[in-house]
Amino acid sequence: MIFDITEGNIRAIHVELEDKFPLMQKGIEKDGLIQALIEKQNRDLFGTTNPYDNIYLKAAVLMEGLIRWHIFTDGNKRTGLMSTLIYLYGNKHYLAIPVDSVRFLIKIASTEENDEDATNALIKEIADWLYEHSATDEMEFFGKVSKYNTLPALKVNLLNLFGFKKKAKKITDYWYAVDTGHTDYVQEAKETSQLIKEIMYGMVAQVWSTFRAKKKKQTSKLNK
Repeated sequence: MIFDITEGNIRAIHVELEDKFPLMQKGIEKDGLIQALIEKQNRDLFGTTNPYDNIYLKAAVLMEGLIRWHIFTDGNKRTGLMSTLIYLYGNKHYLAIPVDSVRFLIKIASTEENDEDATNALIKEIADWLYEHSATDEMEFFGKVSKYNTLPALKVNLLNLFGFKKKAKKITDYWYAVDTGHTDYVQEAKETSQLIKEIMYGMVAQVWSTFRAKKKKQTSKLNK
């Protein structure tokens, strides 16, 4: 059974982000579009099967819409990322958010083509990205967190530690998509990166707790 994220969930996520980032402009611009986006995930076209027929495509519809439809006054990328993470987590898929995800979020937001073919191509690209960075069991999740988050961040920290600050800055500038010319995104990118770090710490702790509980249960069964 698929866990469907609700309009209330998305609104609550956005309000939490508004509280976390006081400089975010507060409010909603397109009130009715949240429910329309949720319905799009599960739509049937003229009696045919749903075009978004797997969990990653459904998650991608959510992410694309929340980022590009500009439902909220501010923080649409952050709300899109957080809502997608929670949607996948509710369906037992763990998203290991990579350190360069800010660049991908900016790419989604900057996509101007809005025709159906271009939108569906973008949704497919997002679904592939989500699939690549997600796991369906704890050990796979820990491996992906290490590959896409922990080790790249450690590399930058070591470069800074040993004096290779220009190299470290070049890498982080790439993560923040500084080369795109969207200088107004830089501060937001840094804030989002900090949010991602906090999310991943929390996710790792939660998934580790689940993993230990499973192991304890298995051990208990074997000892009976």
